[in-house]
Amino acid sequence: MLDVGACALELGFPRQVRDLGDEVCNALGLLIAVHDLGKFSNAFRSQIRDGARPPSWARHWELSDVLFDEHDALFAEAFNQHPKDSGTLGRRHRSVRKQFYKAVAWHHGRVSSGGEHSAQLKYIGEDALADSKGFLELAIPLFGGMDLSRLELAQAKTLSWLVNGLTSRADWLASNTTWFPFQTEPIALDTYWNIARERARIAARESGLAGASPSASLSGSTLVGGHELRPMQAAVEAAELPDGPVLALIEDATGSGKTEAALMLAHRMMQAGKGKGLFFALPTTATADSMFARMEGQVRSLFDGTPSLSLAHGRAWLNDRFAELKGARVSGSPEASCAEWLAADRRRALFAEIGVGTVDQALMGVLPTRFQAMRLAALSERIIIVDEAAFGPYMAREAEALLEAQAAFGGSAIVMTATLPLALRKRYAASFARGADAAVKDLDDASWPALSLVSKHGVSQTSVTPVSATCRSVKVRRLADREAALNLLADAASKGAACIWVRNAVDEAVDATLALRARGIEADLLHARFTLYDRAKREADMLRLYGKDRAPRPGRVLVATQVIESSLDLDADVMVSDLAPMDSLIQRAGRLWRHMDRRPADERATAKSVLHILSPDPGMVTSNWLEPTLGKGAWVYPADHQWRTANMLFREGEIRTPERLRSLMEAVYGEEGDIAEMPERLCAAEQEAEGQRFGERSSANMNVIELSRGFSSVSNGLSQDDPAVGTRLGEPQIPLKLYRMEADGPVWWSGRAGRRDEALSTIQLRETLFNRNIGADQRGTIPGEAEPLVADWKDWQRAEGLVARVNDDGSLEGLPGLHYSPEAGLNVVPLSG
Repeated sequence: MLDVGACALELGFPRQVRDLGDEVCNALGLLIAVHDLGKFSNAFRSQIRDGARPPSWARHWELSDVLFDEHDALFAEAFNQHPKDSGTLGRRHRSVRKQFYKAVAWHHGRVSSGGEHSAQLKYIGEDALADSKGFLELAIPLFGGMDLSRLELAQAKTLSWLVNGLTSRADWLASNTTWFPFQTEPIALDTYWNIARERARIAARESGLAGASPSASLSGSTLVGGHELRPMQAAVEAAELPDGPVLALIEDATGSGKTEAALMLAHRMMQAGKGKGLFFALPTTATADSMFARMEGQVRSLFDGTPSLSLAHGRAWLNDRFAELKGARVSGSPEASCAEWLAADRRRALFAEIGVGTVDQALMGVLPTRFQAMRLAALSERIIIVDEAAFGPYMAREAEALLEAQAAFGGSAIVMTATLPLALRKRYAASFARGADAAVKDLDDASWPALSLVSKHGVSQTSVTPVSATCRSVKVRRLADREAALNLLADAASKGAACIWVRNAVDEAVDATLALRARGIEADLLHARFTLYDRAKREADMLRLYGKDRAPRPGRVLVATQVIESSLDLDADVMVSDLAPMDSLIQRAGRLWRHMDRRPADERATAKSVLHILSPDPGMVTSNWLEPTLGKGAWVYPADHQWRTANMLFREGEIRTPERLRSLMEAVYGEEGDIAEMPERLCAAEQEAEGQRFGERSSANMNVIELSRGFSSVSNGLSQDDPAVGTRLGEPQIPLKLYRMEADGPVWWSGRAGRRDEALSTIQLRETLFNRNIGADQRGTIPGEAEPLVADWKDWQRAEGLVARVNDDGSLEGLPGLHYSPEAGLNVVPLSG
């Protein structure tokens, strides 16, 4: 227990606690140091000696809460508070203490399952009551002056989240026997306390939790390689930062230097004491991996000392570069490293000076997931940078809760986006202001690009000059049917153009690829139904063929799904897209005539930059409006967003940035009265879509935590680290794991045995797709010949998905109609040629 207390003091309380003074920190430090009082209990002693497991309501951490209550008078006196039986003030003081009792006792990421006090006392025993009191009487003098008498209950509830988070982190650190070996000989408590404090200093340093501070000499031009600052970068450098928590909304085009602007602003915030590090929250694992690689060269410019760079998402352990950075400095890259202790768990990775991960890692902090308070405590000391926060209703509500929590805990955040609807911008600002105990006014300026700063002092908005390279007009033309799209692409490819067709559904992408190949066109295919192993190779090939450094006249077509919208830097001469909502089309259009410095207009295979959209006529609507044109891609997006996008874009005839971008977005996502009225035949579809959006937001409202109720209000009781409540809505995913037979026996598809190759050989399939094309009864199927690959699997792993052999002809053994190849991925029909 003293090891944990020493670690807590060394790591330090979050800003909101420190601001209350040393006497509050000392009191909470004592509570953390005695967090495991329940280990004095007879139940825990029996568990250690005899292996006897107590009931769930008599586990040691549940009994710690009971012992805190039994010794409440001792704590009241130590904390300069009135005892519980001394009237109204005594009851108020006791309510404050109880918030912290539970926050430190329930440090295993779970809340109590409940138990009768008298029954729990029996599992404690009289001798444990006396021993634990004796320990407290020795421990209290170690912490100096303590005072919780001025804390209000509302304050205590808010702080309880941070105290729980710090207790969990300190408990994890102090459990490492390399830094804290077992004490085998008797020693005076005060003597050991001094030993523990020194060990905690070593542990904090070697774990990567105490290694760096923001650079004192960094200039904005350093982050942009000495080049002249772009307008948004100049705006963030000149902006006056208000006191206290700040939310910055950076709205600018792709390619405008938003990331560098966010880094410059985050560094200024850190220098102003608003954070000790930063965490990039990205939309996908692919974008997180890309940002991680980008940050490797920035670590040393942002921090002095020995900063850590971490990667936090479910597949981080598959990132080769992250694996190389674990531990001490690595050969050839003195710029970045990540301590083994930090890298061992994606929740710990949030404590690195620079953390990069998916936005889900941050959003789990506002859901009833295990150790969510530790996530919030980590993020409160980081500048959260959210990239592309134009989320759907469910995730947007989570993001609002995250921003409110960040402000409530004294933290700051940056949201950078190209396509944020005004209504969502207002909700983000209002949520952050609510956390800062303020109100938002005057956030009505619709200028774009723009920089907005939200704080307890109000809102400041700055209209920013657009970067000239992002000022452009992309013409929009409607293609009435699939045949028109095929004709256009075949003709353009025959003239040497690099062509891309973005389809809304995998089956439609496969169909288009087959049709193009039937016409003699070189057509490539990219979608989500590849193994991780093949997808990584496939994306590298597509970057070579269609990316920044491609050949000037490749004369081929990439048919892809939404996977290319944000994670791949492609540059098409000709683009066709299935009709999609406005923000998706704007993202897709960003891959058209992208690198004009490499390929100016007069060197392109086509004369104009045109986004061709496969879409029915929005002026001739039937009840089944989209399906005849888009096939299965008609059901991917809400019908009302689809129609309003088509109605606006085909009237405008172009995507013109920056002048018309805000108008385009608001025509689809604006408030009622600012958007076009739906045709009568689509009213039912609109009502259904609105009902679904309302339901998604309601689900999020039910799931997100309520900070004002305190940590003890979270009723999760989770026994697994994976959240039972997801950060994203959607169908369950079923893993399909592929292997092949070689002369020496089975190997995973990627070529070897082992956990890593198993992950690289997996395809995640939607449950409905799995059930329709494979069959629900196939779940848990493992061929006997594959047993050597799964010998160490647990029962739940065996029941989870399907293991299938890929034959030489691409067919999947025992699964008629299913085929797999590195070029086509998983398809119901074999894709040849």
